[in-house]
Amino acid sequence: MKVRGGWLCIAFLICISLVVRAQNEDGYKKVSATGVQIFAPNSVLSAGQWSKIRVSSTGVYKITFDQLKQMGITNPQNVHVHGYGGAMLPESFTSTYLDDLPETSIYIGSDYILFYAQGPVSWQYDATKMQFVHTVNPYSNYGYYFVTQTSIAAKQITTTAAESQTPTATIDYFLDRDVHEKDLVNLATSGREFYGEKFTGNTSNSFGFSFPNTDTSRQGKIRVNAAATSTSSSSMSVAYNGTSLGSIPFSSTGTYDYAISGSGSYAYTPTSDSPSFALTFNPMVSSATGYLNYIEANQYRKLSMTSAVLPFRNPDFLNQNAVLQYTLSAAGSNVKIWNVSDPQNITEIPVNRNSSVLTFISSAQTLQEYLAIDPTQASAFGTPEIVQTNVPNQNLHALEQTDMVIIAPSAFVDQAERLAQKHREKDNLSVVVVTPDQIYNEFSSGTPDATAYRRLMKMFYNRAKAGLGQAPKYLLLFGRGCYDNKGILSTSPDLRQLLVFESYNSINQIDSYQSDDYFGFLDDTDGVNLASDQLDIGVGRFPVTTVDQAKAVVDKTIAYMDNTNTGYWKNKVCFIADDGDANLHMTQADTIAKWTANANPYLQVNKLYMDAYPQVVSSTGESYPAAKTKLLNLIKSGLLMLNYTGHGNHLYLANEQIITKEDVTAMYNQNLALWVTATCDFTRCDYTDVSAGESVLLNPSGGGIALFTTTRLVFSSDNFALNKQFAKNVFYKDANGYALRLGDVMRLTKNALLGNSNKLNFILVGDPALRLNFPAPNYTVVIDSVNGIAANQLITVNALSPLKLKGHINNPGGANVCSDFNGSVMIRIYDKLENMTTLANDAGSTPFVYQDRPTMLFAGNTEAKNGYFAIESVIPKDIDYKFGAGRINMYASDEKGREGQGDFVNFAIGGSNNSLQWENNGPDVSIYLNTTAFVSGGKVNETPLFIAKVRDDTGINTVGNGIGHDMTVLIDRDPAQYYVVNDYFEPTVGDYKSGTVLYSLPTQSEGKHSLTFKVWDVLNNSTSKTLEYEVVKGLAPDFISLYNYPNPVVNGHTNFVLEHNRPDVVLNVRISVFDLSGRLLNMLSTSTSTESTKTTIPWNVTDSRGAELKAGVYLCRIDISTQNGKITSKTQKVIITKQ
Repeated sequence: MKVRGGWLCIAFLICISLVVRAQNEDGYKKVSATGVQIFAPNSVLSAGQWSKIRVSSTGVYKITFDQLKQMGITNPQNVHVHGYGGAMLPESFTSTYLDDLPETSIYIGSDYILFYAQGPVSWQYDATKMQFVHTVNPYSNYGYYFVTQTSIAAKQITTTAAESQTPTATIDYFLDRDVHEKDLVNLATSGREFYGEKFTGNTSNSFGFSFPNTDTSRQGKIRVNAAATSTSSSSMSVAYNGTSLGSIPFSSTGTYDYAISGSGSYAYTPTSDSPSFALTFNPMVSSATGYLNYIEANQYRKLSMTSAVLPFRNPDFLNQNAVLQYTLSAAGSNVKIWNVSDPQNITEIPVNRNSSVLTFISSAQTLQEYLAIDPTQASAFGTPEIVQTNVPNQNLHALEQTDMVIIAPSAFVDQAERLAQKHREKDNLSVVVVTPDQIYNEFSSGTPDATAYRRLMKMFYNRAKAGLGQAPKYLLLFGRGCYDNKGILSTSPDLRQLLVFESYNSINQIDSYQSDDYFGFLDDTDGVNLASDQLDIGVGRFPVTTVDQAKAVVDKTIAYMDNTNTGYWKNKVCFIADDGDANLHMTQADTIAKWTANANPYLQVNKLYMDAYPQVVSSTGESYPAAKTKLLNLIKSGLLMLNYTGHGNHLYLANEQIITKEDVTAMYNQNLALWVTATCDFTRCDYTDVSAGESVLLNPSGGGIALFTTTRLVFSSDNFALNKQFAKNVFYKDANGYALRLGDVMRLTKNALLGNSNKLNFILVGDPALRLNFPAPNYTVVIDSVNGIAANQLITVNALSPLKLKGHINNPGGANVCSDFNGSVMIRIYDKLENMTTLANDAGSTPFVYQDRPTMLFAGNTEAKNGYFAIESVIPKDIDYKFGAGRINMYASDEKGREGQGDFVNFAIGGSNNSLQWENNGPDVSIYLNTTAFVSGGKVNETPLFIAKVRDDTGINTVGNGIGHDMTVLIDRDPAQYYVVNDYFEPTVGDYKSGTVLYSLPTQSEGKHSLTFKVWDVLNNSTSKTLEYEVVKGLAPDFISLYNYPNPVVNGHTNFVLEHNRPDVVLNVRISVFDLSGRLLNMLSTSTSTESTKTTIPWNVTDSRGAELKAGVYLCRIDISTQNGKITSKTQKVIITKQ
């Protein structure tokens, strides 16, 4: 970040008759540029046998009868060619668009057919510049068409009526065009523009063109586009035949520039058919480098045949009401004139012949594209490449209106369907899964084009506007992309699962971007000014590249939707702020944190401002180890949302690297947060390297559930505006008490910021139809009394005084007790608000003052029965003795999946209860590694789980507010391996006097170690316990027990339950099923992560083909291992019976 159905078709056809102004003769609608656009009710691909072909450039192509036979076509008279080739689709919806696959005209020869095809380079006439300019399709090097045979005769080229008007001008010349452009390098690894030849020093290169029969009486024009990177100004001079035409100046590159672009248009008088242009780079410093983008050449030629095909056009008489007589020389007797201005409806123009001179008349007032062609010269025409025969039938145009579209490559369809089915069942959403190839086939003539995705969504959107059903709401792009959409730089195909929309700019950090918003702009006027366009749907992306990644992300998403991980973590959010920059990041984060806390009083807002922690300076730079440990602990224990403001990049957050990609990939956490990162390119998901942000979602064992995050450089002030709006929307509840889906949160947030291009750099990485898992509808947890005093009276409690709380759970939206609420209530008591002052660690910085409740006095769990609960505790000795308002924050859940939150602040805390006398003994402690069966001196893996069972009659001190009164783990008596584990203490339900600490130790070196655990009671009496252990690298996990139930199996289903000694890791499990003769019948493999030592794996008692096993006795071998670890095996006998 930088600071600064049938009835549907009937209704649809009625709508067509009312709206469509014009259609082609073949019945294919040209979609109007205004009003509600109409799409075909069915695709031509829905029936018949089809083959797919492609061409590399624009021109006339030949398909031989032998090739037609290869495609399964037996009657050339009935062959049909459909499509419109490889020109990039218009990005503005105000442009005319051809829907589905219109049929193109063909010519049938003796043993071949001819058709006119559009390649990936298209040309438009710029009347202002008075020259043709080109566009290269950034998504494909080919143009695609489809070929089929029907019972209907082929659509052949027809002859138009002869022109009867008298010519006002005779022309025997035309304006030809050509381009030299090589795509060799992307200077910013961003954007769609690639550059070609490189210039260093005073390099000079020449570039030639061929224009046969040049008209030397008329001037030609070239347009040169280039770029330079230099610390000082430079230029590129342009010359023709040794004569200077001009020079392109380049200023020095600025802070955010990869290069400076420049262009120039130059007129010249041609002297030959082969003009050559010299470009010379003129640097001021030796380190400067120039790059050629392209040279466009426009040169007049005489209308004279030099080959079997001559494409020509003449823009000189546009808008002059001219009637033109074209005169073509050297024309053989078989030469015809085709008008190919509308490639779907090519016409032959009547001509007059006089020996080898051919003339025809045109009164057209728009620019026309003609071909002079001898169709009998079969050998002169190239043939298209047959890409696929027997293209499967498909019909996206006939899809019913849907809530959500998932675009997934074929390899990921199964996983996408799993997610779609979950949304159908749980959310009652209609969801369709389509592949990108299916979309290209119907919405971009089979040619890869990102706008095709948008056109599909536009179809659903327009039909809804026409009253034909519900509007689409969400689009999930199920696959990663790469700025190198065409694989120009040999990027891995795995990185290019789906196309990405890239900006035109490829040389400036500010103006070059990748944005998924593009696919959500669906109004008729959208696509021109993206910063001002408003999102009509919520768009999210899964940046997956493999099936394993796809499965892992879907597993995480479905598990989150199931919402089985209840707990106090759903009350917790964390705002993290970077240091420096005149406290800007802390000011912004604190503003949003305060608003969030005030608007959502049930939330426990954690403030982690890096400058509030000691900064460590070493040879490798600055760091905040205490802040980092605190943040990793918070993520481990679980957060509803994590919100970061500050500097960052695609590898880490903050220059001090408070979170790194390595940290993310190593995370093992089950309570997953939504990550919001108002920082630069933390989740760039179109680069060749996987970013830290992507890893948050891709981590199969933890990380986060989704990210609202950035792909490029962003600016602080704009981030702040976006983050504030996001905070308002993300916790907003609809009329039914449910959170908005993340796609809606993103859509509403961005639409509130009109004209802000910075927002285009923010994307949603995750499922746009997912809801944030805060309790909804919310049952309210209410305090009735404190120490027997009604909660509506101001109550005061002291240090060392007993605390007895009673309360109840109300139904949503009312004051009635939920009398059937039976579950657990988690209660956290916090000390007073304090003014916190940061340390001003950086030179020149000043302290920042903010308010927080840094001290949690009590963490307890109790049961709710019939809607009521009660809990007791003792206020610790370590409190702030000044009097002030405390806070009780609560979370409740029951066996029916209902959840509630509550907050109580009507009590004062301070002073001390000196009248009470207590014992002087420390807590009772038992400590273990991995399991409670561990014995001191035993062997463990490299990252064992520390377990402590703690009890004290006065209660456990989890505050740590007094010096040295934290719960701690010390390894090998090394101060560098000293860990505070207060946050890992989980109290026993209904008993404030006991609880358990579960803490995953950092990676340990191989060999023998010691561990000392220290804990205090609320009277500050302590106990220390020590154990010894030996770390063995790659140590195989052990079984504690193994069984399956039911056994015997009578209903076609059983569960294997394995208890092991490897909690808190990813466990690889393989179950091999054998009959008694030793024949392998099936093999089940899975990777499972669990915080406990017990894992359950279901089996439907089938063989590898899915057939149910017969009754009998089977042997199942269960193999377990961890990553890079050895395998442990155990065998279980399974008996299958039949009911």
